[in-house]
Amino acid sequence: MIHKLIKAEVRPSEKILTHRNLAFYYFDILKDANDLYESDEDALESALNLFDLDWFNIQAGQKWSALKNTEDAKIAKLCGDFCKEARILMPMRHPTDECIEWNESALTASRESENVESEKNNLLSLGMQLHSLGIYDKAIEYLEEAQSLSNKLGHVGDEKHSLDLLGQCCLRTGNFERAIECFAKVLEFVRLEGKASKEMEILNLLAQACFQGNEYERGN
Repeated sequence: MIHKLIKAEVRPSEKILTHRNLAFYYFDILKDANDLYESDEDALESALNLFDLDWFNIQAGQKWSALKNTEDAKIAKLCGDFCKEARILMPMRHPTDECIEWNESALTASRESENVESEKNNLLSLGMQLHSLGIYDKAIEYLEEAQSLSNKLGHVGDEKHSLDLLGQCCLRTGNFERAIECFAKVLEFVRLEGKASKEMEILNLLAQACFQGNEYERGN
């Protein structure tokens, strides 16, 4: 009732400013929830409670930023940042299709504002989501771009992640040559990190790609 009463009295300029302020405010709430989880994985329940409590307003802020992203570079960046901060928590609470909608709008915003880092983040997120749904051909398109941008930006972690997922998608679609290339590069990254368990995982995937691609000598 209060909302309806105030809405009728607010001038257009005040309404624009109010929506903007609320979008940025609830982005900060989302960021606080994500920061809480990233700083302490044992705080997942608390982080999700914070996320759930303000979900309606977080969602409204993201939708507003997606609609207004062409009007202001800061709003375009905000649209991308919503997706970046929601990358971990949102899939725990909401269907993948909804996550994809967020990232597609943020990808458009990042390209229009020429924010390359945000574009890379959204490409990677879309690749991850489509991979999880088994939509491999479309995932490959996004992951190829994500890998290329990660390489240009010098973001080794994201490049490794992109190549790992890209290799898995290529393995599923029968592009064994590209899968071998991806897993071989991921193996280089993993060996530099000294992670034995991950090295075994990638070696297994690389062997599968070699055998299915008739590269028997290399597979051995």
